[in-house]
Amino acid sequence: MASRELRLTIVLCAIIGFAPFAVQADVLPNYHHLCLDMANGATYDDSGVLNRDCDPIANEQYYHKQDGPGLNELHITTDLLQPNGAAYESDDQSGTFYITNTGSRGYADEVILLVSINASSIPSDFSLRIQSSGYEITTNSSQQIVAYAFKPDALDQTFTADDFINDGYGPQTWRPASTALFPLWYGQDPNSSSTSSLLLFIDLNVASVKAGKIVGATYDGAARVDFTLTGLPGLAVFNVYGFTFYSNQGQGISWTNDTSSTSATPSGYAVNPPPEPTWTVPAAQAATSSSGGTNGSQAANVLFMILVPAMLVTAGKVSLGLVRKRK
Repeated sequence: MASRELRLTIVLCAIIGFAPFAVQADVLPNYHHLCLDMANGATYDDSGVLNRDCDPIANEQYYHKQDGPGLNELHITTDLLQPNGAAYESDDQSGTFYITNTGSRGYADEVILLVSINASSIPSDFSLRIQSSGYEITTNSSQQIVAYAFKPDALDQTFTADDFINDGYGPQTWRPASTALFPLWYGQDPNSSSTSSLLLFIDLNVASVKAGKIVGATYDGAARVDFTLTGLPGLAVFNVYGFTFYSNQGQGISWTNDTSSTSATPSGYAVNPPPEPTWTVPAAQAATSSSGGTNGSQAANVLFMILVPAMLVTAGKVSLGLVRKRK
């Protein structure tokens, strides 16, 4: 009887504990000249421009052009006194960073956040809350800002595994840029399959403006991003892109932060997943036989109590009462 219960325990753990949460996304078809889905829709209508084969439904996609390098303008920083930023890495599951602009034009009409997660699937309890604030600007064909307004709550939205399924891309080891195999983070080897990640593009609903372009600007014109991650299964990396209506490159996305291995001013923001939980097993009453041994049925039940909840949590489910301690 005990061996039958033990076999049942193992089967249940195998079936329940390892249930995958697959993401049915597609790898991007090219490194540039492509239309990118926005998980929260696009602020501006970029469809039908220059015979681009973008979604005919307005406000769904932006066109990624980026024929030139486009790596000198946008940066990610945590300190506005250092507008060129750096390649940051953090264990904190929430934080703040800014998207600065140091280009000669001095603005991007709209900034897009790329979130990549180094995993082949996303657990059901995953969530990413993104809040953004910054300036909404109006520009003209002379590439000048003619109107602006600060938006303290431009975006406040929570994204889940469903967003990666419906609007995401990957798994893949690279991101859109002006060259193939452009790294997702500084120091990454895009030729290594171990760095394969799932991608999600988010319209932040604000511009990024160079310091001094708007006198007395909040955040010196930069866009601010606050994030909170829950259930992160692998390394999360934030990168940014800039969309413009009027530029020497034409309409579309032609700029991103530099994560190339040769960069003198790399920037980006990476978040490590939380440590694996350790488990404390509650005290259990072990029934003993007349010979002093442990009753087989009780032993199987204790094993069930230990293994099944742990497997369920591994699969992104809810624990069944065990005490979880973080390392």
